[in-house]
Amino acid sequence: GVCKPKSRKKIDEDIDFSTMKKAKKEKKDKKEKKEKKEKEEREDPEDEEEDEDEAAFLASLQKKKKKKDKKATEAAEEEANEDMPDAPTYTYDFLLERVFNTLRAANPGATGPKKKYTLKPPNVVRDGSKKCNFTNFTQICNQMNRPHEHVLAFTQTELGTTGNLDGNDCLILRGRFTAKHIEGLLRKYIAEYVQCSMCYTLDTKLEKESSTRLWSVTCNACKASRTVQAISSGFAATMRGDRKKARNAVK
Repeated sequence: GVCKPKSRKKIDEDIDFSTMKKAKKEKKDKKEKKEKKEKEEREDPEDEEEDEDEAAFLASLQKKKKKKDKKATEAAEEEANEDMPDAPTYTYDFLLERVFNTLRAANPGATGPKKKYTLKPPNVVRDGSKKCNFTNFTQICNQMNRPHEHVLAFTQTELGTTGNLDGNDCLILRGRFTAKHIEGLLRKYIAEYVQCSMCYTLDTKLEKESSTRLWSVTCNACKASRTVQAISSGFAATMRGDRKKARNAVK
């Protein structure tokens, strides 16, 4: 009998053409890679020599440039050193002594032992049964470097009494006060109106600013300044003569 040819569909089922094509392509790629590798092996020695020569040339150029820059820098430093005079060399002890000398010149009271200020004790004498005399009042005011009027106003306000200076610069106070009372009063006055709040020295001056009308204490040692409270009149005892004058004024 006559053999019938297989159909196209039947042939495709019996033979996997995709697998054959894939194997053929892999074989071709493998051959191309082999040829390329052989070609590279033949050309590599020359390329490597060229790359090495180029790298060596660039390295020599960079080395020459660094050497040239170094020489230029050294030449500039030598020229600058020639123009600049030789600087003196100072030791640590010399510089330390120099600093302390400057501090002593600017602030005599800031370095070294502190100066001790001594005030004479107040001399208070009884004058009858209603008065007492503060005999060395002006001397103490001069030692504190404060005006008599300011100290007198503070004394009258704190003690709540009246007083005046006689011809011998002796403060006459109304009331019975002892030296211990006056000493406590002076300590309070020094703390508020004499002593510096920064370096605690008594070398200060009391000034009244004309623009603000405020009293300020300025230190002569550290130059610190602070404002102080103005003295306000406190309690004052009314005497018999004052009451009589008030009654006569009403009439």
